[in-house]
Amino acid sequence: MSAVDVLGLPLKEAMQLLREESIVPAVHSTGSSGPAEQEENQRVVKVSVCGERWTLTVCTVPDAFR
Repeated sequence: MSAVDVLGLPLKEAMQLLREESIVPAVHSTGSSGPAEQEENQRVVKVSVCGERWTLTVCTVPDAFR
């Protein structure tokens, strides 16, 4: 598993793939907050891996862009 494997994926899908590899990442959100901030609209926009520690940065992607 590499960082590229989860980049751009919906958060839920990325978390499932990482769980299958026994990886539990930290998750940080970026962008605006509000009613549109729903988990199904969040996508992984950045992945940092330092040793065994994975950090995912997610951003809400409006429906119009999916």
